[in-house]
Amino acid sequence: MKPRQILLTTIMLIAPVTLLASSRDSAKVTFDESVTVGGTKIPAGDYRIRWDGTGTSVAVTITKDNKVIASAPATLKEGSTPYDAAVALKKEGNTTFVRSISWRTRSLYFDQGDSSSDSTLVGSATK
Repeated sequence: MKPRQILLTTIMLIAPVTLLASSRDSAKVTFDESVTVGGTKIPAGDYRIRWDGTGTSVAVTITKDNKVIASAPATLKEGSTPYDAAVALKKEGNTTFVRSISWRTRSLYFDQGDSSSDSTLVGSATK
């Protein structure tokens, strides 16, 4: 085989695996209001959320137009949730923190310093 054919064959074999991997660890999220994640205030809008890792050591990156807006540690829990997609928020004074983002089969939980459980479900998250 010529080097060009080898390169094309390699790309064709790797591309499906790459696409599957990227769709598994990222999703879209819409924040209906300004929120804080990892100490960074994020304006209302549509974002891409990506996570790397499993269990309690997940690194989450929130991007818009391929620009990193915020990064934060989180806990990823696999399992069934009652929501197709939901964002749970915690308001403290004038600050609204993202507590969790849940999809049908997994949830990301952010440790924002406060462990109380009262939160409000708002916004939307999609795969």
